[in-house]
Amino acid sequence: MDTLTYSVREGVLTLNLAGYLDTNVTQAVNAQINEICDANPHTSVIIDAANLLYISSSGLRILLGVSKRENGNMQMINVSSKVYEVLEMTGFTKILNIDKALRHVTIAGCQQIGVGGVGTVYRLSPETIIKVFRLGTSLQEVQQEIKRAKTAFVLGVPTAISFETVIVSDASQDGRVAYGLIHELLNAKTVSSIIRENPDKAEEYGAQFGRLMREMHEIVVPDGQLPHSAETVRAAFKAISRYFKPEEIDILQEIYEAIPEGRNLLHCDLHPKNVMLSNDEMMLIDMGEICSGHPLQDLGHTYSSMVGLVGDFEGIIGMSQELSYRVWRSALSAYLGTTDEQLLNRREEQIRIVGLMRNFTWLSLSDSFPEQVVEECRAEMKKRVLDHLAYIHEMLPTLQEWA
Repeated sequence: MDTLTYSVREGVLTLNLAGYLDTNVTQAVNAQINEICDANPHTSVIIDAANLLYISSSGLRILLGVSKRENGNMQMINVSSKVYEVLEMTGFTKILNIDKALRHVTIAGCQQIGVGGVGTVYRLSPETIIKVFRLGTSLQEVQQEIKRAKTAFVLGVPTAISFETVIVSDASQDGRVAYGLIHELLNAKTVSSIIRENPDKAEEYGAQFGRLMREMHEIVVPDGQLPHSAETVRAAFKAISRYFKPEEIDILQEIYEAIPEGRNLLHCDLHPKNVMLSNDEMMLIDMGEICSGHPLQDLGHTYSSMVGLVGDFEGIIGMSQELSYRVWRSALSAYLGTTDEQLLNRREEQIRIVGLMRNFTWLSLSDSFPEQVVEECRAEMKKRVLDHLAYIHEMLPTLQEWA
């Protein structure tokens, strides 16, 4: 075997196999793997076989040994056709979690539809789009998005079908792989682009968007099918602690803890650029953050994007801030089923307070944001949070009105 390297990220131990795994090396490789597993705490193992050229029967026994050691929490990825044939012929594809090597595609000449915190979306063909993830995004994170999207679809959420993970050849850099996720969309367009082209219909589409949010939030997630927002928020606070002081993180934690309990389906990045319109039906995309929790948290995320976004507003949301607010206000009215301005204003203010979390936790979505962006968020922390602490603490108890 040429090399055996490894890495550990978020509890996942990845073993990279290269060369020939035959009888000449299997004993040494097996000892290496056991040593690596013992020395690195982890919850699951991925065997990356992108550079594995051959595997013998003794190599197959190593795979069985790792799977048994990990109680089945092992996945083999990027398996070449030649190696896959051996695994299939010996029945290993039926007893182990094995993925063939990914297809390579190019985005050269493709229309860019939108840019988000974790990737860029392009139209690949009239029927499909591709979400190209930021460099550094792991295959496991991409597959997690597929799994969550399928869960949402089964639970009744109208969402585009994610049907293939690919490697984007012209987006890879410095030896790092850029993954893409292809969605079937049936010639759909983003709601933000449609509203930008038809500003006179902002309120009409806003109301439809609001009804879509309410429909989604009415879904109660069965235990164990999706992570609870407490897990994702805790991880986000930990990730952004390198940018903010402990007392600033504590304030964001106070806001989260003031939100009522809930097990409803949340998108956690819901705005008109993450919604497609096909045959007058709105469908959700970008499902990598969906979880369960209280709808108020999701509304806070949406307000943060559509009204309080930090950064290039039109570039990210796809329409002007003034037009986006018109859509938001119409959506909120449809969501709550009221035109009472006094009630709408009170609910919007409560949502705004919750949305303060998203103004900063979105930095947890990547490790590669420019320092300028981080500094802008630090300035907004003072302007939006620290300068208004008394008012925020006065508003937090009112969030229980949503219980």
